[in-house]
Amino acid sequence: MSHRIIVVFFALILVGCSVPPINLFRGSSTLSLLSLPSVDKGYVNLKTRVITTQKEYRAFLSAIDTQRYWEHKVAFGMKVAKAHIDFRKENLLIYRHRSRGSKAVSVKTASRNENNVTVEITESSETLPARAAQAFFYKVSKKIPKVRFRSKQRVVTVKNTKSSSTVPKECIAWYDGCNHCIRSSTGRALCTKRYCKKKDPFRCVKWQ
Repeated sequence: MSHRIIVVFFALILVGCSVPPINLFRGSSTLSLLSLPSVDKGYVNLKTRVITTQKEYRAFLSAIDTQRYWEHKVAFGMKVAKAHIDFRKENLLIYRHRSRGSKAVSVKTASRNENNVTVEITESSETLPARAAQAFFYKVSKKIPKVRFRSKQRVVTVKNTKSSSTVPKECIAWYDGCNHCIRSSTGRALCTKRYCKKKDPFRCVKWQ
C-alpha cells in the first residue's frame, strides 16, 4: 500500500484532462462540504488547518501515506485528489472536531455575516467507534476571512489563511506528539524540549 496514494494523486494531475471531472462538493461556492466520511481512526493524525497552495496539498497527501491507524487510507486519498481544488480561488479547510464526549456530531452551514461563515455543530445520537475521530473537509473561497465552528461546548474560529500554527487558538495546553506545551498570557507557546525520533498524534489536553 506504500506510496499508492502519491502515485494515484500524481497520475490524476498528469492525466487530469482524460479523467472525467468529479464534483464531490455540495452547497454554495462560498463554503462547500467535501463528501467524505466524517469518522475514521486515521483522523487522529489530522489537525484543524487551512491548505492554500498546491504544494501544501501535495505534502498533505504525502504525509497521509506514512500515517498509521487509517481504515480507508487509499479511498480517502483518491477522493481528496479528485476534488479538483482551484488554489487560485479556493482553499482546503480541514476541521478536526475534538469532542469531550463519545457522541458523534454533524455539521451544517448556519449563517454568513460580513463574509464570515458560521458552521453549526450538533450532537447526534450515534456513538463514535473506539479510537475513532471526526473531521470535516471544506472547499472555501479565498474571499472568506474566517470560518467559525460553533457547538454547545465552544466556538472555534479558523482564519482562512495558511496555517502558521496547527494548534487551535482556544487550546491552551496540548501535546504536540513529542512535547507538552502551554500557551502563555501573550499567546506564545511554551514547550518542553524533548527530542523524539517519531511523533505521536497531536491532542489538546486543556481548552479555554
